[in-house]
Amino acid sequence: MQLAHKKEIRTLFVTIMSYPLRGGTHLRNWQNIKIMCRFGEVGIFSVFNQDLQIPEDVAIDTWHHFNMDRESGLSDLTERGVRLLGRCGLRYFWAYSSRAARVLDGVIKSFRPDLIVLEELGTYPFLKVAKAHSCPVIFDDHNVEAHLFQQIHHAKAGQLHRLLGKFHLSQIRSAEAKLVRQAVQTWVCSEDDRQLTAQLYGSGHSVQVIPNAIDVEAYSEVRAGHYHLPEGLDDSPSNLLFLGNFYHPPNQEAADLLITEVYPRLRQLAAGCRLLLVGSNPTPAMLAAARQEPDIIVTGEVPDVKPYLAAAGAMLVPLLKGGGTRFKILEAFAAGCPVISTTKGAEGLHAEDNKHLLIADDAAAMVKCVKRIWEEEGLAGLLTESASILVRSSFSWDAAAGRVEQALAHIDYKRNVG
Repeated sequence: MQLAHKKEIRTLFVTIMSYPLRGGTHLRNWQNIKIMCRFGEVGIFSVFNQDLQIPEDVAIDTWHHFNMDRESGLSDLTERGVRLLGRCGLRYFWAYSSRAARVLDGVIKSFRPDLIVLEELGTYPFLKVAKAHSCPVIFDDHNVEAHLFQQIHHAKAGQLHRLLGKFHLSQIRSAEAKLVRQAVQTWVCSEDDRQLTAQLYGSGHSVQVIPNAIDVEAYSEVRAGHYHLPEGLDDSPSNLLFLGNFYHPPNQEAADLLITEVYPRLRQLAAGCRLLLVGSNPTPAMLAAARQEPDIIVTGEVPDVKPYLAAAGAMLVPLLKGGGTRFKILEAFAAGCPVISTTKGAEGLHAEDNKHLLIADDAAAMVKCVKRIWEEEGLAGLLTESASILVRSSFSWDAAAGRVEQALAHIDYKRNVG
C-alpha cells in the first residue's frame, strides 16, 4: 500500500533506550520516533536498566518501559545468565528476557500497529515476537554491526581473544543477516552503510538511507552565543571539546590520543588550553589524566551537551574506527562550533575538507589544524557557515523526514516477509 493511500500510520518502536537521552544511539532512536509522529500515532516499547524520566512536553501516549533490573525476577536473571554463557559473554543482546517478550506481545496486541520498527541490532531477540503479528517490520541498523565489530576487535592479541572474537562475530553476523532478510526494509545511516549491507547480506533486500539527523533549531541559541556556559568555563577558542560515550572502544581510543599526543603539544602553543572530554563512562585513564592535569576536564554524563558546545573553540574528532555517522559532528555543525576530524570520523557526511571542517588523520595534523583555527582570521566563521548550510539541508529532522516518507511509500502494509 502506498503512503498516499494511507491517512495515518500507527508505528510501534521497539528500542533499547531511556530518557533523558544518552548518546548517539538514543539520539537516532528519538529522531526516528519524532519523525514518525508526523505520519500518525506512535507507540514505544523501550527496554533499559534504568527507569524513565519523561518530561511533560513529550507527547507519546503509549510508552511502555521495561526496566530490566527492576522487573526481572530470579528466573529472569538465571535465564539471562544462561544466555550470556551460551554466547560466551557477548552482551549485544542483554536487553531481552522471556518476560519482556511477553510484555511486548501484549503491547502489540493492544496498540495494533501498522508498522513495527526494531531499533538497532540489540533488539534482534524480539524479532520473533514482532513477526508473530501481521504488520510489517523495519530494522533500523545504526551501524553495520558485523563490520564495526571486526574493526574494533580484529587487532586484539592472543589466541583466546581471536577465537572468541570469531565466535562473537558469527553470532552478530547471523543476527544482522536475519534482521535484514526478514524485515520489509532496513534503514541505515549513510550510502556507505547501504553498500556495505548489500556486500555482506546480498543486494536483494530493501535498504533505505535514513541519515542521522538532529533538531537544528534546538541549537540556535548556542550558535547565536546566547546559551549558558558550564560552571567554571568561559567561552574561549582554547577550549577543545570531544563528546562521546566512553564505554565505546573507538571513543576510548580517541580520548587516549587526545590526552597523550594532541593535548600536550597544544598546551605548549597555548598555556590556557583546555581539553573537555564530555560524556558517560569515562575510563580510569581519563580520570587519572584529569587528576594530574587540571586543564583536562572529564565531566562524566551531563544532562545537556549544549553548554559545552557553547564554551568550545573547536570540536576534535580523532576517531580511527567506527560506523554510521557521528552525531557529535552534526551537533557541532548546528551549534556553530568548528570541527577538526579524521577521515573516519567524518565518514558518510559528505563534508568537505577546508569547506565544512578540517581533516586531520594523525596527531600532528590535528595540532596544525587547531593552530590554523586559532591563527587564521575568519577561518572558523567560514567553516561554521558552510557546515550550518550542510546540516540544515541534509541532516535536519526535516531532511530525514523526507527520506522516511520516500521509504514508507514502498511498504506494503499487509505484507510481513520471512
